[in-house]
Amino acid sequence: MTKIEFIDNATKSILSGFMIGFGAIVNLICISKGNPLMGAIFFSMGLFAVCSFGLNLYTGKIGYLAENLTWKFLLNDCLFVFLFNAIGIGFFAWISGICYEDLNSTICTISHELISQKIEYFKFFPSILCGALMYMAVYFYKTRTIFAPFIFVSVFVYCGFDHSVANIFYPIAGAFVGDVDWVMSSLFIMYNILGNAVGALVISLSQRFLFKKQ
Repeated sequence: MTKIEFIDNATKSILSGFMIGFGAIVNLICISKGNPLMGAIFFSMGLFAVCSFGLNLYTGKIGYLAENLTWKFLLNDCLFVFLFNAIGIGFFAWISGICYEDLNSTICTISHELISQKIEYFKFFPSILCGALMYMAVYFYKTRTIFAPFIFVSVFVYCGFDHSVANIFYPIAGAFVGDVDWVMSSLFIMYNILGNAVGALVISLSQRFLFKKQ
């Protein structure tokens, strides 16, 4: 990766983290107002922005590993992207905690409750389902309709499936109102990374197999 490619990839990945962070905070505001369905729909604006601006998001990239089975793609287009996604959404969550005037009574409290519930029982399947839905959202955005993110993302958010990048927001924002188990939160995020990959690759490989047979 050249210096220019590094800067371009890192910038697009950080901005992608910002977009998912924006979706997360809007979702939490809606939850605090007793309207989780609208929160799920509004959250999807994050992925819509990522796709429209051509940004880099781990959960939008990992499914395409099936088409680019190389170490270069895995490292540069997946793991590198996740690292800078994490920096982007982490910074967004931290800034939100400092600047948002109603944060301590709403968003941070909900974030703390969410991450506490999630790390109490590690569940792999919600991460797999999220990965599958994210791959389909990106794939159908590119090939069928720009409205795909609003369908697939709304489903995973409303159902509470685990998105490895979005879940980084909760422990950071939650730390403003209470203690967070950073070790368990980090392990949980790693769990999500793997689950999202499995879900996306299952759909991607199945799709390639079916099209190949046709």
